[in-house]
Order: sequence, then C-alpha cells, then structure tokens
Amino acid sequence: MPLTLQPVLAPDLPAAHRLNLSTNHHTEPNKTIFPNGASDTTVQYFVDLTRKQLYDPESRVRHMQVRDTETGEMVSYAMWMFFDNHKRDKGGKDGEEKTGLDSFPADANVEAMRVMFARSTEKKDEVMKGVDAYAYLGILVTHPSHRRRGAATLLLNWGLHLADLHHLPTYLESTPAALPLYQSHGFIPITPFPIPLHPFGTPLTITHTCLIRPPPSTPPPPITISPFLTNPDLASFPLIEDAAFTDSPILRQVFPPSSSTGPDPRLGTILSTTATDPHAVYLKAFLPSSSPPTIIAFAKWLFYPSDYRPGVYKPPFPPHGNQALGHWAFEKIFEARERLMAGRAYAFCQRSINYSKAKEKGF
Repeated sequence: MPLTLQPVLAPDLPAAHRLNLSTNHHTEPNKTIFPNGASDTTVQYFVDLTRKQLYDPESRVRHMQVRDTETGEMVSYAMWMFFDNHKRDKGGKDGEEKTGLDSFPADANVEAMRVMFARSTEKKDEVMKGVDAYAYLGILVTHPSHRRRGAATLLLNWGLHLADLHHLPTYLESTPAALPLYQSHGFIPITPFPIPLHPFGTPLTITHTCLIRPPPSTPPPPITISPFLTNPDLASFPLIEDAAFTDSPILRQVFPPSSSTGPDPRLGTILSTTATDPHAVYLKAFLPSSSPPTIIAFAKWLFYPSDYRPGVYKPPFPPHGNQALGHWAFEKIFEARERLMAGRAYAFCQRSINYSKAKEKGF
C-alpha cells in the first residue's frame, strides 16, 4: 500500500484534526486539556482556526498530510511553521503569526489549554532567542495502525528540506517516545521542558525535550539564471510547477499532479508560446554545480507595449482539475491587469491568485 505526500486542503481539515486529537488522547497533557478527546466541538474549533491559514497567501503555516493511495485514508498529519522575526506586520510576538487562541473550545479545559499553550510558546521563545528566522514543527502525528511505514519521515523530511533550502535552524518539542526519530534526523536535545499537571487535577509532571536541528554547515549552492530552452528543459517544467503548487491549496485543485493526468497539457502551450509569442520570455534558475545542472525554478515574463491589448490567457487546465476555478482566476488576473495598466507599457510576471477571493466565490 504506497503512501503519497500532499497538502491539506479545506475538506481535509476535519480528518487532520480528528487524527491529531484522537491519536494523542492517551497522553496526560491532552487528556487534561481535551477531556472529551476528538469531540465535534473541539475538531470544529481547530478547523475554523486553520482554515484561515489555508486561504491567507501571506501565512507561514503549512499543513501537510500523508495518505494511503489504495484506501484514501489519511495516515499522518503535520503542521509546519516558518517564522521570520524581522517581520512584525502580522501582529504576533517576534513576528510570529497570531495563534488565534483568543477563544477556546467550549468542552476543553480552558485554563489548562491557556496555560500550557502559553508555556510552550514561552519556552520556544526562550530557546530561540536571538534567532532571526527558523522552522518549527508544531504537530507530527501518525495513526497507530500505520506506524513504521515511513509516513512521519515523509512529513519530517518535507519541512527539513525547506528549512535547509533557506538555511534555517529547526525547533520542536518532543515526547520521550519520539526522541529517537528526531535525533536520527540531526536534532540535538537542548533542554528539558517540564509540564506540571498538578494545577489541573492530575498529580503528574510530564517532561518533554526541546530540540534544535542546526542549518546546513555550508551555504546553499550558487544559482544561475538563463533563458529557458525548449529541449531538454521542457520535461522539468511540470515537475517544478507541481512542487510549487504543493503549498497552494487553490492551485493544487486547478492543476493536479502531472503524474496523474497522462500527457501534460501545459507542455504544448509552452512550446507554442515560446515559438510564437514575441512578448513572452521564459527563464530558468539552475544549480550549475550539479551534473547535469539541476533546474530548480521557472518564470514567465510578459513585456507589453502601450498599444497592446492581450486577450484573456486561458491555459489548458487538466480535465479532472477544477476548471471553473482556473478560468475564474485567470479572468480576474486579466481584469485587474487591464484596469491598472491600460495605456501603459509594462512587464508582467504571472503569479497566483489571492486565496481569500477564491473562497468568496465558493471554490
């Protein structure tokens, strides 16, 4: 039964939070905070909290899942956060996003939840004091019947790859049972984190461990930019685009992974555009130090004179993707572009749509 790594979309949120709450309900902290376990009230609270993050294009929170491809069951779930303490425009401490914990599930132990979440944040701030930017693994959970299949490792490696790409350290708190997994991936124990439960009626003190995985010892390799060449670069385009779309719940609906669509319809469009459109320029970024050079990014730029009136760009959307969402998105991009740039010469780099507007349209 193979596993597949994919982003958590809005319809997946109830299953993700139910998996997290039910799997961890045997632990003393979770039993104290959520005495009713994965109740509908508590699950809906976390669904509402995290749905906002999915549709916020500036959110630095990423929700990922692993599913069994044969049964379709969600077997593992992770929440990664990427903090930048230079950015203070989100209203959170040290540039972090607001936790949303200004309200609580009606059936939770509110005081225990408030105190434990606050202590966890304070401990993280203490350990990471002076670190400008870092990755943080907030949740990593696997269904008990699917453990030792590599699902947690897929989710762990996904976030660590991003952290390494941006040369970031990674922070997390671990239970004693999970310590070997994290240490095998380069995490170093920094300090114990005692969690006293006595104030909440449980005569125990649970001890977690704060760990840090340092960034790579060498900086990222240099990147070179050059014009896109139709062959052999073309074959890499869908793979790069699919990897980028993994983080976008909306674009993932419009463009499902190319491996599941047969011949990729985007390739024909690129071929015809590079050959016939004098306004379009494709660029590639690659690592020249690898052999053969590894292409890591593509960009499409359009350069329009003041008297040019482009039509609405309608790329060929995969037949089993959300074509209605795709057509609406590209029409809105075109309308905004024409409204702002009419009568001017301008350059345009195609980008993704605003997630919140797509939500308003019911997609």
